[in-house]
This record gives sequence, structure tokens and C-alpha cells, in this order.
Amino acid sequence: MKLTLSALESGRLAKSLHTPKYARRDLSPGILHFGVGHFHRAHHAMYLHRLFQDKKNLDWAGIVGAGVRSSEKAHFESLQNQDFLSTVVEQSATSSRATVIGSMVELVAPANYEEILHRLIQRYIRIVSLTVTEGGYFLTDSGDFDIETPEIQQDAIGGHPPKTVFGLIVAALKERREQRLPPFTVMSCDSIPHNGDVSRNATCSLAAVSNPPLAQ
Repeated sequence: MKLTLSALESGRLAKSLHTPKYARRDLSPGILHFGVGHFHRAHHAMYLHRLFQDKKNLDWAGIVGAGVRSSEKAHFESLQNQDFLSTVVEQSATSSRATVIGSMVELVAPANYEEILHRLIQRYIRIVSLTVTEGGYFLTDSGDFDIETPEIQQDAIGGHPPKTVFGLIVAALKERREQRLPPFTVMSCDSIPHNGDVSRNATCSLAAVSNPPLAQ
């Protein structure tokens, strides 16, 4: 049986599966996540699923998936064909448990930079979360943000639309500030040391080149 929203809602999935107690229609988006790979879906998306199972934060914490690399196309198409649903399998020495998670509510096609920027500017996006691997932070060997990277330089001089995660974040924060909208929280979920500091430094360093008042 193919995993789809129709199969889930009609009860046609295997009875051994643990399925959502919440309906897709009850979820509203509020988190835009870059990098919807296995790590994200087995952790971040799973945590939100458990929250929704308790009927908490249904009105704002649904995930909008996004990516900046065209190479992610096949992966995104797979998720699209499953109506953004995933199955997480947990195994121990004596048992296994398969859970269908439905915390993702929308998916923006990879490298659709204009649409990603449009979503980031929307008031309902409160958190921008990241699992983009260490390479997505453009770090030098000393751990600093590498402002000289060609992709970053292109975003820094005003390339529109931006084509890196941090270029999109800075452009969206600038637009939200001009529209007097509250900023979103940038939340790194990557397993790199001091990931919050690394994310802050990348955002502010890029902003300092293109818009110093925004960086401040």
C-alpha cells in the first residue's frame, strides 16, 4: 500500500502502523525548514509529530519544507508523491515500531528561490530551521564564516533572488523589517559545535556586507 494522505485518512494503511491522531486540515504552517532529509524527518519532524499527537500547537507549527539545491529534486518528488508523509522506524534488540508522521504540511520545490523568499516574508512563518550539513554554513578551516565564497559574494552584492540559505534569510529579514513585521527565529538543528552562534555569525556577517544597519 502506497503511503498517501488518502490511504491514511481512509484507514487503508496496515493496522500495525502508529498513525497521526490529528488531521492535516487541523495544521497551520509556521516553521519553514531547509533540508528535509532523513535526519530532519527522524528527529525534528518527529518531535513536532509527538507535540501534535498531544493536540498542542496545531495552529502554527506545521512544517513547510524547502531546499536550495536542484540536486534535491528527486528527494522532494518522493515526498510530494507521499503527500509529505514519512514513516519513521524505531528498532531495539527485541522490537520495532513504525510511525507515520504528518507534521509537514507543504513543500516548496527545490531551488525555487522566489517562492522560498515569498514564504519567508509571510507573517505566519515564526521559525526558520536548518539541517543543511556543515557545508551549508560556509565555514573556513578556522570555523569563521567564509564571506569570500562565490555563492555568498553573489548574494552579498544583491543577487536577486538570493540562492543560499543565509542569503534568503537576510533578504527575508530585511523585507520583514521594512514591512514592520516581527522577525522569525533562526534555529539550527545541525550537529555542529555552537550551531546557534554559527548561524548568528553567518546571518550577521552576510548582512554586514549588504545592509550594515540590518546587521546591527
